[in-house]
Amino acid sequence: MTNKSWFFISFLLLAQWFAAVDVYAQHTVSGMVNDAAGIPIIGANVIEEGTNNGVITDMDGKFSLAVSNLNVTLTVTYVGYQSLIYPLKGKASAIIVLQEDLLNLDEVVVIGYGAVKKRDLTGSVSSVKGEKLQETASFSTHEALQGRAAGISVMRTNAVPGGSTSIRIRGNRSLKATNDPLYVVDGIPIVVGLNELSASDIESVEILKDASATAIYGSRGANGVIIISTKKGKAGRAQIDYNGYYGVQQAARTVDMMNGGEWVELVREANRATTKTTPYPLIPTLDWDKKIGYFTADKAVIDKISMGYDEQGIWHPERVPYNDWINEALREAPIQNHEISVRGGTDKIKMLASATYFDQMGIVKGQDYSRYSVRLNFDWNVTDRVTIGAQTQFSHFDQSAGTNIYHDSRGVYPLADIYDENGKMTTSRPGNDPVVWNYLLNIDNTKLIRRKDRFLGSYYVEIKLPLDINYRTNVGIDVGPYYNDNFYGALSSDRSGSLARAENKGDNRRMYTWENLLFYNKSFNNKHTIGLTFLQSIQQETYESFEIRVKDLPYENQLWYNVGSAQTIEGVSSNYSQWKLASFMGRANYTLMDKYLLTVSARYDGSSRLAPGHKWVLFPSAALAWRIKEENFLKDVSALSNLKLRIGYGITGNTAIDPYKTQGNLSYGRYIYGSQGVLSFYQNEMPNPYLTWEKTTQWNAGIDFGFLNGRIGGVIDFYLQKTEDMLMDRQLPIVSGFYGVTSNIGKINNKGIELTVNTQNITGKNFSWTTDLILAANKEEIDELYNGKLDDVGNSWFIGKPVRVFYDYKADGIWQLEDKAELEKWGGAFKPGDVKIVDTNGDYKITSEDRFVLGQVDPKFNLSLSNYLAFRNFDFNLFLTGSFGQMRKFDRNWSLNGRYNCARVNYWKIIGEDADGNPVSNKSNEAPRPNRDFENPNYIGALYYSDASFMRIGQATIGYNLNAAILNKLHISKLRIYASVQNAYVFTSFEGIDPELGNQSDNQGFNEPMPRTYLLGLNISF
Repeated sequence: MTNKSWFFISFLLLAQWFAAVDVYAQHTVSGMVNDAAGIPIIGANVIEEGTNNGVITDMDGKFSLAVSNLNVTLTVTYVGYQSLIYPLKGKASAIIVLQEDLLNLDEVVVIGYGAVKKRDLTGSVSSVKGEKLQETASFSTHEALQGRAAGISVMRTNAVPGGSTSIRIRGNRSLKATNDPLYVVDGIPIVVGLNELSASDIESVEILKDASATAIYGSRGANGVIIISTKKGKAGRAQIDYNGYYGVQQAARTVDMMNGGEWVELVREANRATTKTTPYPLIPTLDWDKKIGYFTADKAVIDKISMGYDEQGIWHPERVPYNDWINEALREAPIQNHEISVRGGTDKIKMLASATYFDQMGIVKGQDYSRYSVRLNFDWNVTDRVTIGAQTQFSHFDQSAGTNIYHDSRGVYPLADIYDENGKMTTSRPGNDPVVWNYLLNIDNTKLIRRKDRFLGSYYVEIKLPLDINYRTNVGIDVGPYYNDNFYGALSSDRSGSLARAENKGDNRRMYTWENLLFYNKSFNNKHTIGLTFLQSIQQETYESFEIRVKDLPYENQLWYNVGSAQTIEGVSSNYSQWKLASFMGRANYTLMDKYLLTVSARYDGSSRLAPGHKWVLFPSAALAWRIKEENFLKDVSALSNLKLRIGYGITGNTAIDPYKTQGNLSYGRYIYGSQGVLSFYQNEMPNPYLTWEKTTQWNAGIDFGFLNGRIGGVIDFYLQKTEDMLMDRQLPIVSGFYGVTSNIGKINNKGIELTVNTQNITGKNFSWTTDLILAANKEEIDELYNGKLDDVGNSWFIGKPVRVFYDYKADGIWQLEDKAELEKWGGAFKPGDVKIVDTNGDYKITSEDRFVLGQVDPKFNLSLSNYLAFRNFDFNLFLTGSFGQMRKFDRNWSLNGRYNCARVNYWKIIGEDADGNPVSNKSNEAPRPNRDFENPNYIGALYYSDASFMRIGQATIGYNLNAAILNKLHISKLRIYASVQNAYVFTSFEGIDPELGNQSDNQGFNEPMPRTYLLGLNISF
């Protein structure tokens, strides 16, 4: 083609462009887009139909658009609202009203390596938008998810600020490998949890539950996948948002301890039952009190007891002054959070920058947590075919873990002094007991500091290739050092007067991910739609750790910073490990006539953790969906808004074992050979060259439904999943030289049902009321272990039972005086006042054979109920969440020998004699008789188990939105103030700190109380 031809074509194109600009400039339409209540919609898309000519509404819901003529048709769309076709019909202005899309079928849902409309989902996926997470002032991302999606169980394992949370999706699948879900942030899988991610930065969370949805993540999808998308910039002028709150926290539930008079009587009763000395009489006297060592060891104790007697020597327990040691460990603690973000951009580049600061002081003294983070996200359309983008976050947290002085102080005498006459905390042993320490001294003399820096980065380049193919490459980075520094001063309970000790330790994780993807999406003849996705991915994590432990430090203000000055080095160690994962994946989505949907995927994973010849495995999946509502026989049924049937099948895997397990680890030891120190190495773990993947097969069937034009909508899912080739430790004969070896043996199955129902109860201009109900039930069973259908009692694994259970004796109250005839059958093994244990085999002997599974750790079903009401400018949200069918063990510290204080209880005791001189008891069935002869009563632990079902008022929030007229005068687009109560109340029969806290093995006693929080908050946008 000649230069003249190029010039002529260019001139024509340029002239056409100027002509188009001139035409559009001659006709301008302006207007406003509102919702049904008359509230302006910010960011709605207004497009001239059949063109790319369009704008978005501003902060007041207004728009102005140059169009070719005033007879065109406008298409108006906004997420969460039904699309509207609006003919101008010659008008130059328009007031457009969008109706809420109650079913949100066109809402985009992230499914992993892509996104689809909600209407086109074939797998079991729950989606939680950022607005839902921010209905409550959540203190962490984990907590924000609680009760927000069916099939996901979120339980706090402790209430330490910044503490851990247990998340399970459709139960446990593994005995030894992890049961935690995979977390994917902005497309990049991360290794550790989400504590550093602020909930206010989240745009949406998708929970992939069935294998047809999770199989695309292969080996890491066996326990479900939680995909988190952070907020991004939007085209339009810059918008500044501030969200913040300030509040106070206090213990929601505490344990009632014995007061001074009750503890004194406990000691007396323990001395009445003793066989070692003359029993204490039923009528107390000061002379007898002075014969008891626990009373006289400390003059302050016997002086307080003396105050309980009047001039006639009559005992009045209410007169005895005492100290509440465990409540002395608590405080009202402030909590605050501040987040500011700026977002905006053009059609070419969109950016968001945000900064968050969170600070929480613990309600247990000596504990606190603070976190700050900064985020920068951008997307840049470099050309019409090339887009680049990044989502980056840096975060830092400081945690003072402290010791649990609430727990530690539970046994201290209530008559012992906390402070001396000068108001200073005593440094002597409380009650002058040689084994008891003033644990409150740990507040100033124990430092347990955790610090972490974390950088999360996700970077991509996307290129539009010929033939409707898109190429995308992602690079993910997750790096950051973690420091764990501990110092125990001479006055700490750890040292109890000895020289100080310190621990300087930490680790560094570095994870890198690189993914390359190809996408192809095409529609044919308005009937067929096909989408293809292909992935190649590699991931590597490197982990390094170190630890130095010393004691006998010469001075204390050095803490852990100069461990070289210590007189004694207790230990020095370091560690290094690395694992790699390579993957290939393909997925095909096919839709026929917008009614029949098919998804097929396969992922091929290779893991360095496993043995040669067993590293690679294929994970297939398939799912079908039928939008039956679109069939002619249902299309005109007005009462039915939506009906879709789904069925899916897939296989996922788990390889979350420590690296090098297949090789057998070496350990070292030191010993003296002659006069020389010698370092020796020995193999402490048997290698297993056949170790391979733990695999989970899952079926899922679901129904999506909607009625009454979407005013009632929901999802029902049924699932069955079976895990085989479980990674577990198989016991070996001692003669082999090893205790066990990690092997692929055993089976577990989970089956359950999930229900989500969303209703629009009332939809009016001035008043609206919506309800969300979520219910999920799961039954978990072990089918097979390494020894077939035989139980593993040592690990508390039982065929036909869940993975985590309580296996112990069962208490049946307390033996009474009236049980004399029955007691004779036991041959003197028990006496009145002892714990009665269920004799399961009826042989009148309590042996290990009488133990059985008492209950399970994980709930049988979870429920949540959220109600949202709006009246004019006011809004109210009430959120309830509950778990049912689980058991907890609460160690009430009932030693009952008199040496320690304990939780208040109506223990069995002799209260007098009848007319014939026979003893009479109070017939209590709560706790056994105190006795100073025993450190703990026999079988006392059997009384500690109880049902831990609960229903919690998770939060109640009332807010007020400033009206539009005032906002316009202030040049503010939004201003909302609110007051909220978090953890307002819990309904439960559990008598411990909180039914949610703890699990099978830890936090079974006086763990830190769950806080109740009172907040005032502000949301403002400019």
